[in-house]
Amino acid sequence: MKDKRVVKRQKVNFDLRLMTNTLVHFFRKYLGLLLFTGALITGISTYKSYGISWDEGIQRQLGQATYNYIFHGEDSIKYCHNKEYGIAFELPLYMLEKAFRLSDSRDIFLMRHLVTHLFFLTGALFLFLLIDLLYRSKLLAAIGFLMLLSTPLIYGHSFFNSKDVPFLSMFIIGLYVMAVAFQKNNLIWYIMLGLALALLMNIRIMGILLLGCSWLQFGLDFVRLRSERKARKKTAAYATVVTFLAFGLLAATWPYLYHSPVRNFCLAFYHLSHWQWVGWVLFWGKEYWCMSIPGYYAISWFCFSNPLLYVLIGFLGIACILISFIKTPRQLLFDPIQRNHLVYLFCFAEPLIAVAVLHSQIFDAWRHLYFIYPPFILCGIYGLNVLLKTKLKFIALSFMAINFVYIVSIMIQAYPYEYVYFNELIVKRYEPQYLRRNFEMDYWGTSYTRAFEYILKNDTSANITVAVPQPNLVGEENLWLLKASDRKRLSITDDSAHADYFVTYYRYHPQEYPYPDKEIFSLQVMNSTIMSVFRFK
Repeated sequence: MKDKRVVKRQKVNFDLRLMTNTLVHFFRKYLGLLLFTGALITGISTYKSYGISWDEGIQRQLGQATYNYIFHGEDSIKYCHNKEYGIAFELPLYMLEKAFRLSDSRDIFLMRHLVTHLFFLTGALFLFLLIDLLYRSKLLAAIGFLMLLSTPLIYGHSFFNSKDVPFLSMFIIGLYVMAVAFQKNNLIWYIMLGLALALLMNIRIMGILLLGCSWLQFGLDFVRLRSERKARKKTAAYATVVTFLAFGLLAATWPYLYHSPVRNFCLAFYHLSHWQWVGWVLFWGKEYWCMSIPGYYAISWFCFSNPLLYVLIGFLGIACILISFIKTPRQLLFDPIQRNHLVYLFCFAEPLIAVAVLHSQIFDAWRHLYFIYPPFILCGIYGLNVLLKTKLKFIALSFMAINFVYIVSIMIQAYPYEYVYFNELIVKRYEPQYLRRNFEMDYWGTSYTRAFEYILKNDTSANITVAVPQPNLVGEENLWLLKASDRKRLSITDDSAHADYFVTYYRYHPQEYPYPDKEIFSLQVMNSTIMSVFRFK
């Protein structure tokens, strides 16, 4: 009898071990998909909460003008304010709008927000795949995925920023395809690389950076194979295929290049590096005219608007890459996998250097450089991988886990304005109104939607007039996210003397307004006000 009980207990233990091993294997194999699914469910549940930002209307016009040019022969694209921007993301957005027969502005912009976020999540999944390819580690891949998604600034923008975030996402896809292409070294993957680079440049011309990185790697292979004539010819042929496809597909899919490909390509690149914007920027409590923004503006914003632990890990990784290069330069230059780390370091540092050398105009924090963040994360993963091989492994993983919980809790508290984020480098970030008086906060103006919804909910009048500070196109455009019946009730004016309400997001005016007793509603992030509603009547 005793023997039977022992056998039965052993069988139960064996079954439990088998079940546990099966579950562990399942989670390891499909971890990326599980993380993506969780993020997808969260995004679908929350995307309706984000307002409309500056440039969304202009970006949609670009897609619309391109569509009308291709399918109806109209030439309105010639007069688009941002015609030098690529259309690889905006045109599909407008085509989806037409395919689903969306006519109401609310439906149109909610669709745009959802698709923009889905593309961001796709980029995050490719980041997971890339890290797993480089390190054969699902743990490191999951950490990289979570670092990107738990960066409050980037995550918030992933819903309403169809300029910078799609380029970031496609940049990650381009990095992945490039890494696989040079590892497998076959024609199919080089064709894929040419296609990815064309799409990347057709979102933003700065995608030529990755084409340059591809040329650099082909050059290194040419040097490595100096004694193998046949292999060198093959390398030259592959480089030609990638270059031809990248520029050929770009010219074929970007109407701006149709009439004068070379001239207009150069104009687009010049426009990008010498973009002129007119306005004021609040930085460390001082208002700077757009032409005199300090050279350290972008790197400063980068360092204090991302989670501090990620910033430290990223720079640790950069230091480790440089040390490895000094010790074993040939390995990092000629190994198809290892040299990717030099590519990531280059993709992070070169744009920052270019901005300083070309005196390119950077404003609205560092949003024009969001694409350097994934390479920075990849540098950080390199440094983290070094740490995990030491006795500090448990401490490093514990810090990462605690940090993920901490950052996500901040994002939940600030939702849907988590993009208004400052890390511990801003020591006084929780001091009342400190951030509002020293930095741009809701510079995109998405909080106007919430303010309008509050007014409509608490005022039953058939006609409501709301004043917004001028210039303020975004104040008017946030009406587009309201229901049709609500849009009829609310109208925007620049004449506050005859308005029922005054609504402000404090851009260009960080000071208090002279009617505190009239404030009936406000939104705060980190103890600073990003939006106020004042009732006049």
